[in-house]
Amino acid sequence: MRYKELKEGSQKQRVLNFLAKQADDSPLFAKIYKEMVGGPLATRIGNYIQSRDDKDAIAEIKYLMQTIPTLANMDQLKPWLNSLRDGVDFINIDILTPAEGMQSPAKLSDTVNDPISKELFNRIAREVRGKADAGPGEAALAILSPQITYAPDDDELGRGGDISVRGAKVEVKGHLGRIWGPFPVDQNSMVKILAKFNPALKSVTVTQGSKPLPPKFPAQQFITAACIAWFGKPIQSCIKAFGTPNFRAIWHAAIFNYYKRRAKHNGILIIGKSTYQYLVDGKQMQNITIKSVGDLCRPDSRQYREMAPQIGMA
Repeated sequence: MRYKELKEGSQKQRVLNFLAKQADDSPLFAKIYKEMVGGPLATRIGNYIQSRDDKDAIAEIKYLMQTIPTLANMDQLKPWLNSLRDGVDFINIDILTPAEGMQSPAKLSDTVNDPISKELFNRIAREVRGKADAGPGEAALAILSPQITYAPDDDELGRGGDISVRGAKVEVKGHLGRIWGPFPVDQNSMVKILAKFNPALKSVTVTQGSKPLPPKFPAQQFITAACIAWFGKPIQSCIKAFGTPNFRAIWHAAIFNYYKRRAKHNGILIIGKSTYQYLVDGKQMQNITIKSVGDLCRPDSRQYREMAPQIGMA
C-alpha cells in the first residue's frame, strides 16, 4: 500500500481500498473472517460438530457460517456475536419445550426475540431445500442456546437424536421422521394368524385396523399378538378400539408413550424448516401431520421403523 493511500481518507476507507485490490483467494480474507465470526462462534460450533460427529453436521454448520455474516451489517452483527461469545441464551426455552407440550405447530422464529436470530431462522425457512431432517434449524437452536446440548449417543436404545434441554433428554425428529426406535417387532405370531385366516393376506395397516374388519377375522387374537409384538404386553385400549375409527389415535398414542418410556425421553421435539412442535404425551399425536399412519404387520419391511407412524413438519 502506498504512503499516499495510507495518509488520505478514514482508517476504514483505507482498509477497504486495500482489500479491494486483493485477489479473491487471498488468505487475508480467511483471517479477517475468522476474526469477525470464528471467534465468538468457535466454541459452540466445535461442541456441536464434536457431539454430532457426522457429515450432515458439518454441512449444516457450513451453511450457518456462510449465512450468519450476511444477517446484518457488521455494526449490528458485532454486538450479537459478542453476546454469543459471552454465553447469552437467545432461545426462549419455555416456548421451545413447554412442560405441557404443544397442541399445534409454531414458527421457529417465535423462539427468539432479537432481530438477527429471527432473520437466521427466516433465512433457513426460505433458503434450505431438499432436506428431510431437522437440519440447519436444529443446528441453529444448539448454537444459539447454551442450555441445549447433545446427550450421549446410544444407538441400542434409539437415542441417536437426543439433545439435552436444561439437563432433560429430548428426542429430535425432523420432517418425515418415524416415531420409533430400533426396537425389534417380532411379527411371527401375527403372520401365522393371518396365514390361517387367509393365506393371501400378508399385512395389516393401521388404516385397515381403523375400519370394520372382514367377517370372521380373528380380531382379538390378532390385535393381542400385535400389542405383544410392539409393546411386550396386551394394551387393552388398543384391543377394544381395534376395528373402529378410534383405533388410529389410540394406537399412535401407545406407540409414542412406549417409545418415550423405552428411550427415556422427556418429550419429542419435531423440527421442520420453518416450524416446530413439542410433544410430551401420546394423545398429542392427534395434533400433528401424519404422512404415513404405519402398519401393524408387514413382514417385508426392511426396518422396524418403516412400520411406525411417519410425521410431517413444514
